[in-house]
This record gives sequence, structure tokens and C-alpha cells, in this order.
Amino acid sequence: MQEDAPVDFYFYSTDEGKTWISWQQAGDVEFINASNGWRMSTLDGSYLIEQTQDGGRTWQTTKDVQWQGDLDFIDAQNGWALASYGADFALVKTSDGGKTWQDMKPVVTSQ
Repeated sequence: MQEDAPVDFYFYSTDEGKTWISWQQAGDVEFINASNGWRMSTLDGSYLIEQTQDGGRTWQTTKDVQWQGDLDFIDAQNGWALASYGADFALVKTSDGGKTWQDMKPVVTSQ
């Protein structure tokens, strides 16, 4: 008999725990404040970068990409991701809230 995989949920409160917002984990989630966040989810073999501006109540697709990644935003416009596609990895960045992404090509130097 095969067991079902566990399902994880995120919980968030905007009123010091009086009420809670919950949603099923769908991938990497990154919030910069109580309202604004991004997550990666999957759809038919591609990956969606989605954004919320209401603390996770609703999500809008910002970008459909072919890579999966760990998101890290520092404000509403600027973020990075360690993107992977099969065995390939890249550091990518956005400066428009996740609508477009550019490959960073980091270089390590000695000083």
C-alpha cells in the first residue's frame, strides 16, 4: 500500500494571530513584507513566478519560465534567483518585480 505524500501549508497572520491566512505550499515562497510576496509553482512542465500584494490571499502570474529556482527579493522590484534547468544552474536577477530576468554571470576575483 502506497502512502500519500505529505502536503505542506503556509500560514500567515496580519493581526497578531487573531486570524490566519493559509495556502498550500506550491514551491519557493518569498515575502518582503506582510503584503508583498512571490512564489514559484508548476504548470504542465513549466514554472510560474507568481506575486501576491494581499498577504497571500490571491496570486497573479508574473512570468512563465522554463527554470525552477530559489527566489530572494529585497524590495518590490529587485530580486535574484538561483535558477536550475536539468543539470544547469545560473544566477538571475530582476529589476521589474519578476516580469523579466537576466543572467548575472558572476565572477570571483582575488583582491
